[in-house]
Amino acid sequence: MNELVTAVITTYKRKTEILQRAVESVVHQSWRPLELFVVNDYPEDGTLGEGIEIMLSEVQKKNLDVNIQYIALKHNSGACVARNMGLALANGEFISFLDDDDTWEKSKIEEQRKGFLSDSVGMVYSPFYNVGFDNERKLVVRGDESGNLLELLLYRNIIGGTSMPMMRTSALRDIGGFDSELLSSQDYDTWIRVAEKYEIQFVSEPLTVRYLTDESITTNLRKKEQGWKYFTKKHMKYYVDNKRAFEYRLSLMISEIISLGDNKFVDEVLNEYQNYYGNKIKVVYMMSKIKLMIKKMLKGTIIK
Repeated sequence: MNELVTAVITTYKRKTEILQRAVESVVHQSWRPLELFVVNDYPEDGTLGEGIEIMLSEVQKKNLDVNIQYIALKHNSGACVARNMGLALANGEFISFLDDDDTWEKSKIEEQRKGFLSDSVGMVYSPFYNVGFDNERKLVVRGDESGNLLELLLYRNIIGGTSMPMMRTSALRDIGGFDSELLSSQDYDTWIRVAEKYEIQFVSEPLTVRYLTDESITTNLRKKEQGWKYFTKKHMKYYVDNKRAFEYRLSLMISEIISLGDNKFVDEVLNEYQNYYGNKIKVVYMMSKIKLMIKKMLKGTIIK
């Protein structure tokens, strides 16, 4: 059996000291053997790139048993392209991805690797911590199920972001890696495609730390909207016969997009998919608009 595990950190315009925090959480893992690819998705900033290389060189000197490699893309290409680059280079039987502003607990790789109980398991996931502006850790458990999770995943992303799970490298290659056409929900789409072919195993120990910052909670509305429509059309074959799952996802989208101020997009979606939901969605729609109106009133703004 191949004992090597591959870790991939993709980075974009991240301050070197924050990236170093992520890098050190990888090289300090209890599991060995281990390789780490750091993929820079913003090579246009040569000074930043040089700083990353210097930092990685210093970390490498202190962790000689971990093979650290720095890869700069030819130009800014997006997180999915950067992750797929790491996937293409991976030598490990298992692979985990880490966002450049998150960290792993020391036993992350060791504990999740235990979850691959058979060849049918393509991914292992765990709870995680959110760390807010007050630096307080809050436990997040999105799901605790194992086995065939496709139907459950149709409702919502119970796995979390790309920093949370570990995958069998061959399984991720089998499904074609991450879809670079998606502008949001790239992780969720990947989990769906893994679940189509493989079982998913839950490990109960929280193993990832997600840091919430002004940057991480900033929302690009257009990317959210493109991601929802692209994802929905891509996986609509499942929602045709699963009205409850579609209504659940639709209700989440309505609440989020209206809160971000785009009623027009929600109206377009409701018109396009009116055959796939019932009257309760109209209640969700009206309640979301009322909540937004109240929020604006409390802020003393004028509602048009």
